Amino acid sequence: MGRHRHLTALAGAVCLATVSACAPPSSPPSAEDGSVSATYDCGTAGRLAVVFAGDTATIVFADGKHRTLSRAISASGARYTDGSMTFWDRGQTALFGAAFGDRVDCLRVSHR
Repeated sequence: MGRHRHLTALAGAVCLATVSACAPPSSPPSAEDGSVSATYDCGTAGRLAVVFAGDTATIVFADGKHRTLSRAISASGARYTDGSMTFWDRGQTALFGAAFGDRVDCLRVSHR
């Protein structure tokens, strides 16, 4: 199974494993409300849009579904998690994936 399919399957399994873990595409925060948004190229896993607002990061997937993660303690960078999925922002780069498993390297390609 390719890396992209594996991460897509992983994200889908994580969403199914928790009640309303991935919300419908209608309500992620937007940059108009004072938050900051960025797009990351995660290689074979595709692109992710991330909206940072206060102590949360909302990951918006290509299909429009989204998942909001809370800020967590980190020695370096800004780490966000919900216990099963993690996004770890380190300036121009990030790690995304399962909190205790496979992750992919991402590169920030835009920032607003």
